[in-house]
Amino acid sequence: MAGHHLRDVIGRLMIDLSWASSKLEGNTYSRLDTENLIRFGKVAEGKDLIETQMILNHKAAIELIAEAPEEIGYDSYTFLNLHALLSDNLMADPAASGRLRRRPVDIGGSVYTPPAIPQRIEDNFRTILDKAGRIPELYLDGALVGARPS
Repeated sequence: MAGHHLRDVIGRLMIDLSWASSKLEGNTYSRLDTENLIRFGKVAEGKDLIETQMILNHKAAIELIAEAPEEIGYDSYTFLNLHALLSDNLMADPAASGRLRRRPVDIGGSVYTPPAIPQRIEDNFRTILDKAGRIPELYLDGALVGARPS
C-alpha cells in the first residue's frame, strides 16, 4: 500500500512540477496536456516540439531524484547531471548540456548581467555548492524534514 501511495504522490509531483517549471520558461502546455504527456506519452496538438521536450526533460530530472535519492547530493556531479537532463535537446550547442556556461548571456527584460568569465562562473558554482553542503538539516515550513546523510 505504501509503495503504491508513494508512486502516486511522485506521479502527481512529476506532473505538477514539470508543468509549473515549464510554464515559468514560457511553455504553453496546460496542466492536463502535461499530465497526458507524462502519463500516456500523448503529445499535445499544435504545440512546439521544444515545449514537449522541456516537459519530458523535467520528468527525467524528477525521476533521477526520486529513483536514486542516495546518489543525490550538493555536488557538481548531481547538478551537472540534472542540467544535462533538463537541457537535453534544448541547447543551441548540444555540447553545452550538462556543463557550466562558457560564454556570456543576456537575460531579456532585465538589467542584470550574469558573470561571463568561465573561471568566475566555476568559482561561484563551487562556492554555492560548498555553502549548501554545510547546511546540516533540511527544513520545510519550519518543520524538520530530515537530516542530511553524513
